[in-house]
Amino acid sequence: MYKELLYEVAGPVATISINRPDRLNALTDRTQVELKHALIQAEKDERVVGIISHRRRARVQRRGRQASPTNLLTRPQFPCRVM
Repeated sequence: MYKELLYEVAGPVATISINRPDRLNALTDRTQVELKHALIQAEKDERVVGIISHRRRARVQRRGRQASPTNLLTRPQFPCRVM
């Protein structure tokens, strides 16, 4: 039904997932139209009492230093002022 979304109803919960892993799940005009339609569809469905909307995981290749708990605790490499 949708090109850029996955829509599933399981019991009383509708799950709407953005499914564009090749584009890192970036939003497009089409995605936004489909998302609005899916939300309206879930709202009209009498079985649905809750909606979960999320982006599916996209595989990302990162360059440079990986974020880790120890990296996050170190001081930034650039000047930083607190106002």
